[in-house]
This record gives sequence, structure tokens and C-alpha cells, in this order.
Amino acid sequence: PRQTGQTALHTSAEKGTTQIMELLVEAHADINLTDKDGRTPLYVAAQHNRWQAVHLLVEAGANVGVAAENGQTALHVAKESGHSSCIAVLEDSEQTEARMLVKAAEANISAVVGWILADGADGAVALNVAARRGLSSVQATVAAGVSLDITNQDDLTALELAAMRGDT
Repeated sequence: PRQTGQTALHTSAEKGTTQIMELLVEAHADINLTDKDGRTPLYVAAQHNRWQAVHLLVEAGANVGVAAENGQTALHVAKESGHSSCIAVLEDSEQTEARMLVKAAEANISAVVGWILADGADGAVALNVAARRGLSSVQATVAAGVSLDITNQDDLTALELAAMRGDT
């Protein structure tokens, strides 16, 4: 790693050289390794609007919930920069993870819920997915360990969002 702590995967993500990234991923490069600022290759790709790199890293299992030292995730930086293609890839990944968490909670498989949360799933997104599925899904998700007090990037809880949508 250079003085920045960035690896070849970080540099390839920044440049959008997906062929090199594929080789690095196949060689078992750590896709979640952070640089000195806590940025993962996924964060760097989103920051530089390299949606193909973002897609490749998400498909390879990159943790979309890792926040850099500035507190931002790859999705935050993509939204802040208006990188719509990166946002779409990351939001789809986040929703998929949240749906898995809710389904595991509904099936009372707490070990799976714990694993998904430990892997960086966004509890606020999971609660929103659960809220759309109904009260029993919310209850199962909370019983599985997701806090009702968790907030999203706008500092709102799932209950506040539900109230704003008119849900009761």
C-alpha cells in the first residue's frame, strides 16, 4: 500500500479499470480493506462515479454499510455527488440486504439476522422494508435485534418516516 493506505483495488476502483479489478477479486484481494481515511474500494468507486466498478464490487460481496472516517458510506458519497448510476446500484444492494434481514426475522432465524447486521446491513432500511410488509414484520425485525431508535441518513427513525407517509 502507498502512503495513503490504498491498495491496487482502491486505485483500480478510482480509475474504473474493471478488468484489473476482476483479476484482483479473483486473486482474493480484500474488497473491504480500508485506506488511511477508512475508505473502501467501493467508497472510492462511488466517489469517482465508476458505476461499473461499484457493481462489480457489490456483486463480489463488498460491504455496502462500511462508513469512512468522515462517517459517510459509499451511498452517502454517491448521493452527495449526484452520481445516479452508483446510487441505483448501491440502493438496490441495500434493499436486497434489508429484505433478507426482514425475511430472516420473520422466520425467527436470529443467527442469520445477527450475521446480516454484523455484515453492515442498515437497520433503518430494514425497518422501512419491514414497515411496508406490515406490523408483524416490524415486530419480528425489532425482536431480532434491530433498534426502533436507529435513524437513517436524514436522522429520522422508521416510526417518524411511517408517520410522515401517513402510516399508522
